[in-house]
Amino acid sequence: VVSIADDFKTENLVDTLLTSGADAFHICSSHKVPLHVAIAISKYSTANTLFEHMNQSPEFEKTLDTNKKSFVQNCAEVSMHLLALDILAMYPNWIEHKDKNKNTILHSIAEGGSMETLDFVIHLEHFSLLEFVQMTNHKKRNPLHIAAGLDRIEVIQELLRAINNPELANSLLTSEDAHGLSAVHYAALRGSFYTLDFFVNSLPHVLQALTRTKQTVLHAAVAGSANASCIRLLMSIGMDVNAKDSTGRSPLFYIFRNQTNSRLDLLRVLLEEFDADTTIINEDGQSFIAEASMTQDCQEIMDLLSEFENE
Repeated sequence: VVSIADDFKTENLVDTLLTSGADAFHICSSHKVPLHVAIAISKYSTANTLFEHMNQSPEFEKTLDTNKKSFVQNCAEVSMHLLALDILAMYPNWIEHKDKNKNTILHSIAEGGSMETLDFVIHLEHFSLLEFVQMTNHKKRNPLHIAAGLDRIEVIQELLRAINNPELANSLLTSEDAHGLSAVHYAALRGSFYTLDFFVNSLPHVLQALTRTKQTVLHAAVAGSANASCIRLLMSIGMDVNAKDSTGRSPLFYIFRNQTNSRLDLLRVLLEEFDADTTIINEDGQSFIAEASMTQDCQEIMDLLSEFENE
């Protein structure tokens, strides 16, 4: 309970409890010690006090959370960079640690977005950035996948600047994860506007990447959380609105995979602004209209199509 609060009174209370013999390594039913909880909800003062009492114990370096993450990874994921740096200064070997899902410190930094932690880590004398940036987790995602999906544009820019290798950068951004998505496709799927804008203006060639099933970045954008601004951004570099994947489906068909409330808005943009072809027949012999007839918002889609047919 104490670890979920964060003010000077609580900090003093934590200090008093620990000085009086309270067990800082007590594991609750969710297999977490108090420091895990304090970090998870970004209570810095409480976390720092706990760390000061725990860091001299031989148990500290062995204590991992449910997912086998180190305290450094926990801190990096919530951008608690000052504590992360303090812990790394005392336990530099934790820079090599991977959790049970094979996430490294760079994956954690990409998730949290702390530029201070990233800057510290990549300048460590014995840290091999070129090695770590290529490491993938259990979903075969490298740190750039994570950063792209969360629109951590500063992390992406700094990693690319630090590796300073265009060929490697291209490989990292276009390599596929376990679901067949590259970091570029993942950015489009998640609607990471600033990341896509960076690619459009600085690395437009990576946006021509295709998945193993020939999905373009536009296919991914339409299927996921991208808004109309993302679609317009991708179309600004001349992407083919009628490009077909390996099943003969154009991005228009991917509207049916979109589970957001904005999919009709995206359909309108594709039809009104980019003249998407509604007559394409996929490999299953189905047209866009035939597939639309099987959706819950069939009538709204048909009304929208009729609106354009009558113009």
